[in-house]
Amino acid sequence: MGQVTVFSGPERRRRWSDEERLQILAEAFAPGARVADVCRRYDISTGLIYTWRRKLLDAGAVQEANVPEALPAPMCAEAVMGVNVPGQDRVWIALHAMPLFTDGRIDQAYASFEDITQRVRLTQELARQATTDFLTGAANRRKLMDCLGTEFERIRRHPSLQCSVLAIDLDLFKAVNDRWGHDAGDAVLVCVTQMMRQETRSLDLVSRSGGEEFIVLLPDTGAEAAVALAERLRRRVEGTPVRHGPQTIAISVSIGVSVITAADTQIDAVLVRVDRALYEAKSAGRNTVRLSSA
Repeated sequence: MGQVTVFSGPERRRRWSDEERLQILAEAFAPGARVADVCRRYDISTGLIYTWRRKLLDAGAVQEANVPEALPAPMCAEAVMGVNVPGQDRVWIALHAMPLFTDGRIDQAYASFEDITQRVRLTQELARQATTDFLTGAANRRKLMDCLGTEFERIRRHPSLQCSVLAIDLDLFKAVNDRWGHDAGDAVLVCVTQMMRQETRSLDLVSRSGGEEFIVLLPDTGAEAAVALAERLRRRVEGTPVRHGPQTIAISVSIGVSVITAADTQIDAVLVRVDRALYEAKSAGRNTVRLSSA
């Protein structure tokens, strides 16, 4: 009979006293493993533990795992698992296991579990903050350049694919700050960001590149569809004054449009083109859209 013994201190015993949660963890092991906790014992079926990666990934409750392919003696296995617990958010578990061999085969394994949910969530939050503009919640320039680089390489390898870029600038934004104050300017930036998100798809990237300037990355989008989106966004911003306290602030945007091409030799090429198109839109009187000529 294969066996997994869970060693727990008082704190860990409280964490894993819930039968349903422990049962979910038990299902991550090989069929036939006996899972023994200091509080309860579960006999699932008979059998031996052969590999951990396949069993962890095949278990319906386990969504993510990072485990060695096998457990050669006397090595230990370490894994981080994201476990879906019914009625709760995902729980993150650190697993440490030591196999015991009989006649060259794994017969038992001693394992300990640690709830690292708070640690993982903190790491995820720090990663989010490192790539997000704190005011608007849009992606920051670091995130933009990462995603732009990914799209650049994708199109370089597959020239038939498409990706468009919008450069968006709020018209006369300095006048908003001067007349209504910086709080009103911040409210305008947040409102315009929300409109951009509502007009784009989940796979698109809305980023704030600086000040009142935004870049929108549109994967799998050609020039015609990108211009249509830009026009739709321009009309929506023009027709949606921002309410800030007793003030109603009318705003508009100028938008430049360009497309990443397989002929581009570096990422900055498309940014230069889209900036040129934005300049042409502002020179044409603002509140308009221009497509780059090359």
